[in-house]
Amino acid sequence: MNNKTVIYLFGSNGLIGSSIQKAVESSDFNKIFAFSRKAIGNSPRSIREKFEYIDLDLSQAKEAFDVISSLYNKYDNNIFIFSAWQGTPRSESAVDTSHRTNLRLIKTYKILASAFQPSQILLCSTSGALCKSNIPLTERTGLFPETLYAKDKLTFESEISKACLSANISLIILRMSSVSGFLPIPTGQGIINQWAHRILQNKPIDLYLNKSSTINLISSSSIGDIVRSLINSQISGVYNIASNNSVSLDQILKRFVQISDKSVLVNDSTTQALRHTLIDNSKLKLCYFGDLDFKLEKELDDIYHRAASCY
Repeated sequence: MNNKTVIYLFGSNGLIGSSIQKAVESSDFNKIFAFSRKAIGNSPRSIREKFEYIDLDLSQAKEAFDVISSLYNKYDNNIFIFSAWQGTPRSESAVDTSHRTNLRLIKTYKILASAFQPSQILLCSTSGALCKSNIPLTERTGLFPETLYAKDKLTFESEISKACLSANISLIILRMSSVSGFLPIPTGQGIINQWAHRILQNKPIDLYLNKSSTINLISSSSIGDIVRSLINSQISGVYNIASNNSVSLDQILKRFVQISDKSVLVNDSTTQALRHTLIDNSKLKLCYFGDLDFKLEKELDDIYHRAASCY
């Protein structure tokens, strides 16, 4: 194996994937291939210096296999990052469609892992959707997958873990808390981004939990920095990717009122149970030494003003 490190980022269009793309593209890796469908700001196939974007439907296993076959050099230090996923933890519409798509994605990922056997795989999973209210979630505690989204994520972890064990591939499972970051469209990804756009559009936001509920938010820039630091590392296993502090939904709403100088409309037709999300990130701190404090005011201000520039 030579010293040429090649990154294959599967899913570069969403909040998580785009933050990872930005982080690895600014690093000294030799080549980055990014795969997504209908990527924002990307052409069907665009090349700039060491970065190449390829429009690809990852739910089609044969198509994905053929494309990777045309690019792959087994003598490189190849890193696979599995980020593409369908749906969100609390999405209620098109659940069956998302489930079927995710099962196809898992099939694709498993085929690619087994066929090409990269040096390392980083798998983007969830932590917030797996924990129970008021019970701190560590990498060793019991899991509570209450939604189909969460159950599919656990299937994803299990299937790729088996493929990596069989082929002796180093695997890091990244169980991420709720990710905060900006996208130029009001997608269901990222509660902060979604709320910022809806407030600017004078549309009500949906509250699925009581305002006093707390959630763990981590900035998308931190996600990118963490993933970049773990590439080519000697560690493996499951890691909770979360900030040091949880914040309440009420804190978020009040800050948006201050920033926007307008009332925030809330759709009160949804169920509002009280839930407190506690995610232990102490294992992550043993290998990542960056700032893991979530700075509520700075993060919300930045996302709101960037979203405002879209209107």
